[in-house]
Amino acid sequence: MKGLRGAWLGLGALGYFAASLAWLHLSRPLNRSEFAAGSIDNTSPDGLSLAYRYLRSRGGAGVLSQPLGAADLAPGAVVFRVRPDPPPPRHGDPEEAGEDEGTKAEKGGQQTRPGPARQKPLLGRAEEAWVRGGGRLVLALAETLGPAQIEILTGSQAPAEKVFPLWEGVNAVYPEPRRVLAGSLLQDSHALFLLGERPLLARLPLGRGEVLLLAAPEILENGRLGQGDHLALLEALAGPGRPVYFDEHAHGVGSEPGLLHLLLRLGFGPLLVLSASLGAAAFWRGRRRLGPAVDDYRETRSDAVDLLDSLGQFYDRSLRRDEAAFLYRETLARAVAYRTGLGGAALETRLAALAGSLGVIGTEVHRG
Repeated sequence: MKGLRGAWLGLGALGYFAASLAWLHLSRPLNRSEFAAGSIDNTSPDGLSLAYRYLRSRGGAGVLSQPLGAADLAPGAVVFRVRPDPPPPRHGDPEEAGEDEGTKAEKGGQQTRPGPARQKPLLGRAEEAWVRGGGRLVLALAETLGPAQIEILTGSQAPAEKVFPLWEGVNAVYPEPRRVLAGSLLQDSHALFLLGERPLLARLPLGRGEVLLLAAPEILENGRLGQGDHLALLEALAGPGRPVYFDEHAHGVGSEPGLLHLLLRLGFGPLLVLSASLGAAAFWRGRRRLGPAVDDYRETRSDAVDLLDSLGQFYDRSLRRDEAAFLYRETLARAVAYRTGLGGAALETRLAALAGSLGVIGTEVHRG
């Protein structure tokens, strides 16, 4: 019995340990302070909750909570990156952020001449490699991001016009505010929609993939998704039968590796397997009894019984029989007087009736 109980305790401890590891692995903390504009968790007019739910109901849509270059996405996937947060400046790295004050840099004790500020590229190396491999990245921008510049169109009130024969059924789009694309990046791209004479939606081909630049993220957001052909444009951007992901990492939502991943990466995988095997073996071995069963008897008597027995033995050794009878009669007299309120002759009569043949015994103590 004790061996079986120990096996069950060991199995419970092992199950608790395994459940704790699974919980820590699955509950990856998210660095999320609020729902930004363009986030799938934002249900306000400038959120993407409707677009995400629509594409998920149509055929499935996932959430990207790690850098695009490090994610293991399906081939030919489509990633929506809407209103991405601007990347933080990297101080002390002149290759990532150009030096506007060239007189600050000194190398080898010599003053260097100011050079032109280097502009951050639109995509990182891993992201560009993913796009060139056949991926589609939809960048819906409300502000300038690297070489993809955004400008507000003033003066002209001409409607948006489709200028490239692509996506049948997508014609009427209504951007507000009226933003357009600008910058050197447009030299390698071709416009799909124009607003006035400036590109509203452009396609930048890269290898087997492409980057679609949209200067009006409001077209895809909750407040304006039902207008014109905005929903049809969302379907066209997603593409038929292609895996779709929404880049929430661009809004500060980051996933961290769980405890199980860290343990495996640090080389504790064999130890975890060995611990699980030992626990299973202990449980299996504990089910088989070794020798006769151990008696599971437990004392159930009250301590008052033992106390009364010990007092009886003490009085038997310490008192003569007439002394014990006298003490018994005195205790009985006090108990009867307390319960009945009798005294004197009435009490003696009551004691005689209760004591029976012992009525006269114990009235005197004989000294010998």
